[in-house]
Amino acid sequence: MKKIILIFLLLLILPTIFADVKVYKIWSLYDTPNSPIIHIDISEQVIYLGIVNRDDYAHNVIVEADCNGHIWKSGLITLPPNSHIEKIVEVRVPVYDDKEHNVNIKLIENGKTISSTTVRVKSYFPVDVKNVTCEDSYKEDNSEVCYSNWFNVILKSNPIAQSDYIAKVWINLKDGNKILYDGINDTKTVYIPYRKEVKISFKVPKIVLNKDKFTIETNVEIMNVTHTIDGIEELSEKRSNNVIFYEYKTNVKYFNLPIIIKNVELYRKIDENTSNIVKEFYDSAGILDDEIYKILSDKYLQQKNNDVIPRYYVEGDPILSILKITVENKYNKDILARLFINYGNIIVKNIKLNKTKDNILYIPIYTTKGTKNIEVKIYPIDADKLIFEKNYSVNINPIPVAPVIIENVILPKDDNINTDTNIGGDVLVGKKYNMTIILKNIYNKTLYGKITIDDNFPKGVANYTKTINFSIYPHTTKKINVPIIFYREINGDLKITVSVDGGAKDSTSLAHFCAVLPIDIIRVYYNNTLLLGKINTINKNGGIYINKPIAGFNNTCVVELRNKLNKDIVCDVWVEVIDENGTIKAKSNCKTVTLKKLSTTEISFPIFFDEGFEGYTIAHIIPKSLENVDITYTEGYGIHPVPISNYYEIGRYSAIDLLGNKVATGTHVVTEVISPVNIENISYNDSILIAKIRNDKFPVNLTIQYWAVIENNSKIYYKSPTYQEEIYPKSEKSLKIPIDTKTLKFGRYNVTLYIKIDDFALYNNKKVPIILQKSVSLTNNKNILNGHHNNLKEQYNITSKNKSDIINTKGNSTEISRKNAINRTKKTSEHKNILSNFSEFLEGIVSTIIGIFR
Repeated sequence: MKKIILIFLLLLILPTIFADVKVYKIWSLYDTPNSPIIHIDISEQVIYLGIVNRDDYAHNVIVEADCNGHIWKSGLITLPPNSHIEKIVEVRVPVYDDKEHNVNIKLIENGKTISSTTVRVKSYFPVDVKNVTCEDSYKEDNSEVCYSNWFNVILKSNPIAQSDYIAKVWINLKDGNKILYDGINDTKTVYIPYRKEVKISFKVPKIVLNKDKFTIETNVEIMNVTHTIDGIEELSEKRSNNVIFYEYKTNVKYFNLPIIIKNVELYRKIDENTSNIVKEFYDSAGILDDEIYKILSDKYLQQKNNDVIPRYYVEGDPILSILKITVENKYNKDILARLFINYGNIIVKNIKLNKTKDNILYIPIYTTKGTKNIEVKIYPIDADKLIFEKNYSVNINPIPVAPVIIENVILPKDDNINTDTNIGGDVLVGKKYNMTIILKNIYNKTLYGKITIDDNFPKGVANYTKTINFSIYPHTTKKINVPIIFYREINGDLKITVSVDGGAKDSTSLAHFCAVLPIDIIRVYYNNTLLLGKINTINKNGGIYINKPIAGFNNTCVVELRNKLNKDIVCDVWVEVIDENGTIKAKSNCKTVTLKKLSTTEISFPIFFDEGFEGYTIAHIIPKSLENVDITYTEGYGIHPVPISNYYEIGRYSAIDLLGNKVATGTHVVTEVISPVNIENISYNDSILIAKIRNDKFPVNLTIQYWAVIENNSKIYYKSPTYQEEIYPKSEKSLKIPIDTKTLKFGRYNVTLYIKIDDFALYNNKKVPIILQKSVSLTNNKNILNGHHNNLKEQYNITSKNKSDIINTKGNSTEISRKNAINRTKKTSEHKNILSNFSEFLEGIVSTIIGIFR
């Protein structure tokens, strides 16, 4: 039973699902069947369907036409079975404009769609927009240049028309798809006779456009069908092979504003177009920019310089900028136009524009720097409804200019220095000068700022005020004197920077200085031509002798100086010899000498060494006319681990910077004072003088004689017996000498140890002994003697006895050496800090290397 029911239901459904019913063809009064587009008349919006039923049974259908949601349905239509004759059905298409539309056709039976198709439909409109014109215009090709806001539309009844028509007409102004003016509220109703034409006029309130052209869209509504067209159109009737058909043509028509702005840009040149604007501004603003005035007065500079303006001087102040505006007059006559420019301030200008050409305008504006929105509007004065209006973005990026400039820098020049030029900057080390900086305020208000001076010299070389604050009135100059002094020789620049509060740019200048010492130290050397020291023994009586300073004798140190000035110089000169620990071991007397102008002088100094050591020799030269200048110079140059004391930092000759070449500060030659033994330490305790001596360098055994002396103010109170010892190479020995202090009175005394080595020196080819010495002090307080070794100060007894005294004295050589030692004057000096270390120099250098740095 269930199977029978299912078969019955299937028989009912199959005819619906698999019905062989089709829309065979579609046509209209204007188009043949199966045309791509079926045209209809707006008064009779009808198309025709040919429907065929090939089934064995009849169908009852409804035809449905759907156009954009507007639906039309027919009544019930019976289609007989097995019919090869088509059923003609008239379908009304629900179309409300003259655009092309897809119309969906359905055959519906019992609520089910049994067949469907789609056809493109377009209404033939009975009226053409024959032409659209501006009432006052200049025609150019297929466009018009408007000079009025009145427009005429010409409508013509075309071949499709079947009668007269009543139409509603309005226009829209368009920029592409953008509607500039919607005229639907200004619709006009017009009567269009059959096969005739009519003209309708429309006034557009205002046309504001940021492009050069626009279009006019005409809207015509007849029988609730709206026809819309951009431009003009024509529908014509044609015949071919006895067939009538219709040809439709359309053409977009453009309308132009009479005046447009083609470009707005920042103009950066001063030339014949802008020179008057620039001069008027700078004259009235009171800005004394020399570069601007030079360009204004020189046509060559105007052609050469393309990037001169705008310029700004102080942050936040308005500046002159010039806009180059290119205006095109499209109309065929000269036009008097009104130009509006709004950049925060508003400019209104009436300008005359030559016909049909570009006109260049140069418009000054006054604004701050940055990107500015420039709104430009222009229109003919007698056609003020045709407005071109556009916004432009212009970057005002002015050239920064210093409002306070360095007009001049007057450098000091020492008259005593001979130079080939007279530009200044040639000064003496240690002498105070004034450098004069002249400032000029080129701006129109009082400004405040500071002068900053700096350099790349080593620290402490130059002394001057680094920062100077100032204020300066408009259009004035100000002289600022800067005291300056150099403590070393230099050849370089000071950088002077003038900064203004809020200034657009700093003003900078270089001041070149060549600071020189008045005196050149040519060389420092020991002239021991007749006095030679023994460094080895050959056989019993022979020996090897060398020309080096010797302990226990007056040696001659020579300083050779050159006066570089064109006047005489009075200076103090002396020599110091310092050991490897930075301790002064010997110091000559100070001599005051007069160096003749532009001449060379040698000064000899006798200098006595109590003992042997390694160190370096420094000459001091202090010109009396200069402040704080101690010209120091080491003996030649070389490498040795002998520290340089900080005491010699100021005016150090061997540390000069000349033309950018930096010379090492510690280059020198080692001064080696020859002595067979060294007294390493000495002390006094319980009436015993104790000393330790060493033989580090002499390669053979040495026989020494030694004794002690107690003295005060060059008066001898006690002399011990003379003792004798032998000391071996690379060894040390302790010496102990009993001292008799019973006869000493209350007071302070020196206890001096003397050590004599026979035949150690060779003077004028004669063997002579040397005597070394070292002292401690003691105090007799109520007959109680306390020995004191001063750990802070070591005493050096420096003699001024000539070497000839040694040679001319006959008799006991011990007595000669003793007198030579006792008659010396006593000097003290302080321990010094160490500046730097050097690597060990080769032992045995005989000749003194001449100092070469100047």
